[in-house]
Amino acid sequence: MPHPLFCLRRFVLSFALMVGVCLPVLGSMGCQSNSVQTLSAGPLPEHIEITYSWHGLSPTLTEETFDLTLSEDQHFYHAQGATTILPVDTQQAAHTQPIETRIPTATVTAVLDTLRLEKWKPSQSPAEVIDHPDDFPRFTLTFKRPHKPSFRLSSTSNTVTGAPWNLQVRKKLYINDDPKVGTVIYELLEKVRTPATQL
Repeated sequence: MPHPLFCLRRFVLSFALMVGVCLPVLGSMGCQSNSVQTLSAGPLPEHIEITYSWHGLSPTLTEETFDLTLSEDQHFYHAQGATTILPVDTQQAAHTQPIETRIPTATVTAVLDTLRLEKWKPSQSPAEVIDHPDDFPRFTLTFKRPHKPSFRLSSTSNTVTGAPWNLQVRKKLYINDDPKVGTVIYELLEKVRTPATQL
């Protein structure tokens, strides 16, 4: 006869799946597959790729691309990239501002810690919320870790914090609408942009 504690654990997990309760997919516990759980441990990402674009009613489009590389001592990320302003009028020239800066490792750790504490719901398709008609951002972050599966965060929502956010690990997709996710992600973007921290 199975041990009572084993039966209780199996009942709790079965009930969570039945009612749609989402356990932390980036944590060490939960009902998700091991390919997601392993994101909670291991080395920091060696590379982070950030792409951000925006267009609205203004006569310009904004495109930003950044590549963050972890330093050998793991004290900071070396960020390189550029912000490009593209006029809607193709007769005008685009303006590109190169950016090179250092990002403290703690900033990236804060993002990862927030993701691990959040509850992610499995989804068949990306989620999006458009709550006003003149603001269209597109945000993607790809985290690449040694000997661990890469994962990607993305949002095309124009809410204040970009919620809901989509998390893709291998071929599995999860969504989360907590504003805390977007808050730490936009803080990371602002630190990459900040002239005061440029080398």
